[in-house]
Amino acid sequence: MNKRLTNDVQIKKFLKNWFENKSKIKINKKDLKKDYFIEEWIDSFEIINLIEDLQDKFYIEFNDKDFQHNNFSNIDGLSKIILKKMETNVSK
Repeated sequence: MNKRLTNDVQIKKFLKNWFENKSKIKINKKDLKKDYFIEEWIDSFEIINLIEDLQDKFYIEFNDKDFQHNNFSNIDGLSKIILKKMETNVSK
C-alpha cells in the first residue's frame, strides 16, 4: 500500500477521533471539509490542546503561517498540513 495514503488515512483517523471525543458528535466523511470553528466543535482554548496533541503525536511544529492557512480549519486540510510537515521532517 502507498505509504503516503496510509499516513494520510491515519492522520485523518486521529483527527476525527480527537474531534469526536472533544465535541461529543459523530463526524462522517462529508464533515472532513467543514470548518471546525464555525461548526463549534472546539473553542479557542481547545485549539491549544489540539496543537499540543498534534505536535506530540506527529513530532511536528506549527508556525504562524500554518495557523493562517485556510486548510488549518478543517480536518481534511489540517491532515495535509501535518503530512507535509512530516515529509519535510523526514527529508531533513
